[in-house]
Amino acid sequence: MARNGLFAVLNVGKVIDQIQRLGDKKLAILHEPTQGDPSHSGVYGYQHDDLLVAELIAEIVIEIYLSRQT
Repeated sequence: MARNGLFAVLNVGKVIDQIQRLGDKKLAILHEPTQGDPSHSGVYGYQHDDLLVAELIAEIVIEIYLSRQT
């Protein structure tokens, strides 16, 4: 995680429901803990330039935290 990184808190079920409303998207969220971040998860099933998916996910972010790394 970069020094200026952010953590977003999301409800996985709500994210998947929101994206499935698009009809043609199959989204998967997989828990992928790392040594430095046991809560890390990956979001799969969309391309980095899929702005609609990014906007829909952003609408349901619960909280955002700054990275504590120095």
